[in-house]
Amino acid sequence: MPRIDMKQFFEDMKGLSPEERKKKLDDLISQGTVVRDSIPTHKLSIQGNQRDGSVIIEFDVNEEGVVEQPNIVEVQGTVLSQDVSQRILDEVGYYRYEPLVIDDTPVRIDGVRHLIQLRFQEE
Repeated sequence: MPRIDMKQFFEDMKGLSPEERKKKLDDLISQGTVVRDSIPTHKLSIQGNQRDGSVIIEFDVNEEGVVEQPNIVEVQGTVLSQDVSQRILDEVGYYRYEPLVIDDTPVRIDGVRHLIQLRFQEE
């Protein structure tokens, strides 16, 4: 999966025409999902009596900045029940983003990933 430095990506886009920006983004998307070098990290406290751990969640962000189709792609340091997995996916569904705008038009971004650190609290 290609990885880019988002800061450099936006810097490179500044001097381009709207057509050039669209072509560059289309080229990147055609190569597969574009991800950041560093995965944004969030923390989530959940009721339960299991070991703390983390998950990597992948989802799409639509043109309005709404999360769609969240999916747990990796679990580290813990085991998740179906209820806990669903709670994590529900929580991610509440995230909202400022949409990426190209040529004055908000665009959909697929394959956004976040690392979520889980802290379990006894009930």
